[in-house]
Amino acid sequence: MKSSIYKKILTTAGAITAGLGILAGINAIVFRRATSDHLLEHEPGNLFHWRYGDVFYTVRGTGTPVLLIHGIYPGAGEHMMRTLSENLAACHRVYTLDLPGFGRSDKPMITFTAYFYVQLLNDFIEQVVKSPVDVIADSLSCTFCSLACQMQPNFYRKLLFVNPCNTVEGAPSPGFLSRLSRLLLETHIVGTFIYNLLTSRPILRRQYQNRGIDLTPTMLTEIWESAHCKGSSAKYAYFSYLTHYMDADIIRPLAKIDHDLYVILSGDLLHFKQQKQRLEDINSSIEVELMSPSAGLPWLEAPDEFLSICHFYFS
Repeated sequence: MKSSIYKKILTTAGAITAGLGILAGINAIVFRRATSDHLLEHEPGNLFHWRYGDVFYTVRGTGTPVLLIHGIYPGAGEHMMRTLSENLAACHRVYTLDLPGFGRSDKPMITFTAYFYVQLLNDFIEQVVKSPVDVIADSLSCTFCSLACQMQPNFYRKLLFVNPCNTVEGAPSPGFLSRLSRLLLETHIVGTFIYNLLTSRPILRRQYQNRGIDLTPTMLTEIWESAHCKGSSAKYAYFSYLTHYMDADIIRPLAKIDHDLYVILSGDLLHFKQQKQRLEDINSSIEVELMSPSAGLPWLEAPDEFLSICHFYFS
């Protein structure tokens, strides 16, 4: 009897070990393939040696400084705003960065929060830009920027936010299930395998299609590579986002901001009217515009129209 139980335990343990070994092998192959084209390395840049790791950024053009901050989604990075950066560089000195946890920046094995990025933005402006800056921020990065501006208002000039999050329903906070999920998702083998499933090429293509973007093969490869740079530690930022650790209240800082603030919203007209009314209730000086039929990334979907808005607003 005891011998039979012992054999079952050994068999189960062996099967689990073999299964984990297979998953680890699959993970290694995925990361090797995703970064094999080295597309992101063709773009030269600089490193900001921050206290929590190196932050990759690019600088283009001359003139008044503009900082571009990408949104929080898989495979995001400065490469998504490269064309906008090149076009704005005709009139401005344009800084575009990979937020820590994304692209070619370091990806520490930590829980990423909004206040982590608030520190990064203010340190970057103080130590790299070294003068007040205009900002274009996307989605959840609008929250980071509004909080950073509240802490250091003299660092910022005009703000242009694209589809800021949580302006109507408020920011969710991580609960028990979020904490439990994060523990599972951050496990070395199983968590990494789940991350690779969520950032596979078909899933990435579908996620961007849902945002209104039909990716070219090169764009998809860049996004896939960006999501897998720096190995398995790439999962920590994305899982912090999925479990709401990056969320923070944007309503309070928006109400207190005394800067010129222009908000571009995408989507259907009904949603736009609700968002517009909510933003005007928060701060009556906020200017709000709908870019239709843009679904989420207007500098890619309607680049000429978006560039015209930027030139007019930052002139």
